[in-house]
Amino acid sequence: SMTGAAPEPALPSSCVPRPLMPHGSLCVYGFQCESSFCCPRLRVCLRSSDAQLSSADLRVNQSMQSTILDIVFRDGGTCGNPLGDPAACMQTSAGQPGSSWDQSRCGCKAEYMTRYQAGTWVTLNAGVTCGGDGGGVGSGAPGETTTEAASGG
Repeated sequence: SMTGAAPEPALPSSCVPRPLMPHGSLCVYGFQCESSFCCPRLRVCLRSSDAQLSSADLRVNQSMQSTILDIVFRDGGTCGNPLGDPAACMQTSAGQPGSSWDQSRCGCKAEYMTRYQAGTWVTLNAGVTCGGDGGGVGSGAPGETTTEAASGG
């Protein structure tokens, strides 16, 4: 039995990458980012809440680049309405979701929501693996490869 486990089931995509991810990495929670800030609208790690993001900053595998550029930069961003329900969509300054966290209430695009539920949004970042209960390797679309860059970059 798992009596010592956390009282609530883990939230989707709540794995913690090691090392924490830099500016321009796709994220779900601030605690996955070096800066502790995952932009609620873009779902990308930013250096700070007022930092600018350019398409060149994204750290996505080449094969997914155009798809992710569309999700993040077009039509209001990945999650178009995070301020419509701040309790469900916003996180603490430490990058932790609150008790009312509900990503389905934030105007997020379908592809993001699918990957959020499956744990495969964070693993779109080149060279990032995410331990814990995320979807892990092999849960992406057929034909999608998750090769690790041995050089680290």
